[in-house]
Amino acid sequence: LGSTNDLLLGAKQKVLPRLVEMLSPRYSRRARFHAAYAIRCLGDDVMRAVPCIIDNEALMPLVSIIAEEKIPHPLLREALVTVKDVAKFPGTPYTARLVECGALHALQHIGSDLRIDKPYAGMSDRIGLG
Repeated sequence: LGSTNDLLLGAKQKVLPRLVEMLSPRYSRRARFHAAYAIRCLGDDVMRAVPCIIDNEALMPLVSIIAEEKIPHPLLREALVTVKDVAKFPGTPYTARLVECGALHALQHIGSDLRIDKPYAGMSDRIGLG
């Protein structure tokens, strides 16, 4: 049968398309966070998950989350980790997709926005996004 990831990422189960749908702003923050977290956890197996993430059009909703104003820090972190997994995929076949989705602009925006880290500056147990 394979691993749990093989089962969850299989086209027959349609788990990933449902998670991608839940990234939409029409869902609650909690639902969006859990969907982004689940996709990020599936992405721990980069070689298996990244092609499925691309095939299921998950990249655009994740980049949209990164580009949103006043996005909750935990949701932003999950989206960033998944986009990083796509970027570090061996051979970088998905780099053009990242650029097409506007990831470069979104990442430059949050990289230059010091307001994102400000609420967490005084917390010793929190690691900043930068």
